[in-house]
Amino acid sequence: MIIFFYKSLSFVLDVTNSLSLISFSKMEIKTLLTEFLKWRVKHLSDKRFLIILSILIGILMGLVGSLLKFLITVIEEEVREGILMKHLKLLYFFFPLLGIALVILFIRHFVANKRLSQSVPFVLYSIGKRKGFIKTVHMYGHLIASSITVGLGGSVGLEGPSVVTGSAIGSNISQLFHLNHKRKILLLGCGAAAAISALFNSPIAGVIFVLEIILVDLKITFLIPLMFSSASAFIVAWAVSDQNKLFGDVIIDKFTAGDVPFYILLGLLTGFVSWYYITTINKLEDRFIKFKDKPWVKFIIAGLLMATVMFLFPTLYGEGYYTLRKLLSGNEIELFNSTFYSSISSIGEISGESWALIIFLIGSVLVKVYAYSFTKIAGGNGGVFAPSLFTGGTIGFIVSRSLN
Repeated sequence: MIIFFYKSLSFVLDVTNSLSLISFSKMEIKTLLTEFLKWRVKHLSDKRFLIILSILIGILMGLVGSLLKFLITVIEEEVREGILMKHLKLLYFFFPLLGIALVILFIRHFVANKRLSQSVPFVLYSIGKRKGFIKTVHMYGHLIASSITVGLGGSVGLEGPSVVTGSAIGSNISQLFHLNHKRKILLLGCGAAAAISALFNSPIAGVIFVLEIILVDLKITFLIPLMFSSASAFIVAWAVSDQNKLFGDVIIDKFTAGDVPFYILLGLLTGFVSWYYITTINKLEDRFIKFKDKPWVKFIIAGLLMATVMFLFPTLYGEGYYTLRKLLSGNEIELFNSTFYSSISSIGEISGESWALIIFLIGSVLVKVYAYSFTKIAGGNGGVFAPSLFTGGTIGFIVSRSLN
């Protein structure tokens, strides 16, 4: 299977490179670009041109985000319900290991410098130290690496890699049209906003994310391109993909003042778990730093530990949204289908009102950080945002079920 994926990936990349060479030579592209830039100076003001480029970035990121979610959905369905699970049910916890192996091969053979940065700090570093320059490989590398990692069950999220992808699109478009430093940073931010908008179907959240994290000193006049980019990404993602709600239709009781103590309790618990996550991640990374120059050693050790964790806690498989949807819909027992727990005759004891389910979910929350860290250390491509949402949502379920 690894050889099949590897050869398929090689074929796709070779065809893409061949088509690009057939279409235009570099000299012809450069000439066309020069003529366009001359025309742009005469007919388009800088503000209008920025808005056009921001919309273009939003459209591209909307397509990329939709393609990423489509690929993950197809792979996840094959793993959870397809031929893989039918014939390899008891080996499902090794699928993430297979995904990480494919990602390592992809990065080693198709990525320059054999490195694919995948976090928001990388974007901030590019702004502060590299004048907004992000390599072209980040425009498509995460699409391949993250879809394989998460689709095959890696316990990470898509938000970090998607933000890097959107930022890379904005950075490279600004370089293509020879924009100055401020406009390059603006378009980089437009790509990041479009990424959040396309993933969560929330254009406002995309803009707020960029204003709070990436472009903290942005001028108010640059807010309009951000809004255009985020909105266009949302429209494209909504138009070309099945934009169902992330957690489906959920009935929520009206807020009352008497509920405030429960929210305070939930806030204290999640704050404590956040501290536990941060310290645990740092300690695990320090433990594996001695294998920095031995990626396959890290892959074997961390990968086997990750497989063990997922074998014991199948709720940690993938991003975690699947688990949250089942908890919210009241179908907790479906979390254990096609796992070794399904062979236990007393499977009903860990569903419904049983305290066994609460204890099991507490274990899932505490161990999720290990599943995430081992996935990253082994070589998987993904971020921490989705695991954080899984953790917070599961804690909320634990608190409400315990109180009830």
